[in-house]
Amino acid sequence: MPTYEKLKRNIDFTRVYRRGQHYSGRYLVLHAFKRREKEQDALPRVGFAVAKKTRSSVERNRMKRLLREVFRLSEPKLLPGNDIIVTARWQDLEPDQKTLRKELLYLLRKMELTKEA
Repeated sequence: MPTYEKLKRNIDFTRVYRRGQHYSGRYLVLHAFKRREKEQDALPRVGFAVAKKTRSSVERNRMKRLLREVFRLSEPKLLPGNDIIVTARWQDLEPDQKTLRKELLYLLRKMELTKEA
């Protein structure tokens, strides 16, 4: 059973960017938006973004795969009814998985998006 759904549509990304809150770390930026009450019981939706400043599409896709894997391995117990966007900040030096996972969990806790405090 999936623990989250994918955030796919441009209008959803725009809503999260404009109306949500954000926190940033050294390698990641986390944007979150709490949906309306009738959508509160739904699974959280997560999107992954990488800037086009990155040299090639191959590198951008690799960065997104790494972010998805870090998110999957972290297995956070996300609160329902949130839209979350995880954005990569690094350009040249790629951090290791352990560092990214630690930062992701820190940002999720800081934004109070997990069941654990």
